[in-house]
Amino acid sequence: MIKEAINQNINERPAILRLKTDIQGHSITELTWTTDRKIYTLSANRAVSGAAINAMISFAESLHD
Repeated sequence: MIKEAINQNINERPAILRLKTDIQGHSITELTWTTDRKIYTLSANRAVSGAAINAMISFAESLHD
């Protein structure tokens, strides 16, 4: 992970939450983090904010290797 891009924390692991938008204006929200054994990416096919981001982070924290 690029140190400067880390902006979240999932179960004490560094994570990156980002919004990607293409030239047509379609957005994807991605949350990526790693453990000792896996790389995880959760994505939503739209721009999410507020409670939806909190739900995404809560779901991520509920996953265990």
